[in-house]
Parts: sequence; C-alpha cells; structure tokens
Amino acid sequence: MMNKNELFDKTIETIIAETKNQNILLNSSSRITGNRVVNNTHKTSYVIYDGTINNSKNIPEKIKIIGESWNCALSGTSVICIGYAQITYHANNISSENLNNWARIIKDKEGTFSDSYTSNIFQGENGLIFNVVCH
Repeated sequence: MMNKNELFDKTIETIIAETKNQNILLNSSSRITGNRVVNNTHKTSYVIYDGTINNSKNIPEKIKIIGESWNCALSGTSVICIGYAQITYHANNISSENLNNWARIIKDKEGTFSDSYTSNIFQGENGLIFNVVCH
C-alpha cells in the first residue's frame, strides 16, 4: 500500500496526465479537495476539477473530474478512482448544465457534494465511487 499523501499525489498526477491525453483543458484553479467516508467505511481523499473539451462542432463542453483515493488494509491495496462527466451538451443545442451523470459518479448517503444550487441530487446510495468494492 502507498503512503496516503503519495497516493493522493499519484491521483492528481494521473488526472493531469489523462486530461492531456484526452485533450481536456484542465482548470487547475477550480481544484477542490476534501475527505468523505464511502460505503465500505473507508475514509477517502478526493480532488475535483472543472475542465473543457471541444465537441465535434469545435464548441467547448464543460467537464467535471473527480479523483478519489484510499488504502484498504483488509485487501492490502491502494485504490484510485477517477471519474469524468460531461455536463454541457452545446453540440445538441442544449444550453443548460446537466449534472445527472456527474451525480451517478459521486453520489453518497450524506450528499457530500450538495449545495444550494444542486439541492439533493448528490444524496443517495447508488454512486459509482461510493460503492467501489475493494475487500
């Protein structure tokens, strides 16, 4: 297992490398970090970024990116989860943001990522990262 800080640094390094590989412009000033407890009771560290990518019509689309990591002593593994969600669809002439796919990635029982703008869209038990099985 990796040291917790090294694991978190590796998560950030991976996001930076993969966004470059996928031609996503990462907004490093949008970076948000924090901790939460996922369904398997592990305390995680997460980082969230905003980004943009050009669609087929060369119009920028907004992307949300999360990297979340933890060590699982029961299985002896270090876990890194990375999720990307496109939240605008200008190529389809839709001007509003759609956070449904983003919510499917990060949703948890507590609604950790909720705010007044998103109400309870992030509260629930069926988030992908929230339910990762590592042991």
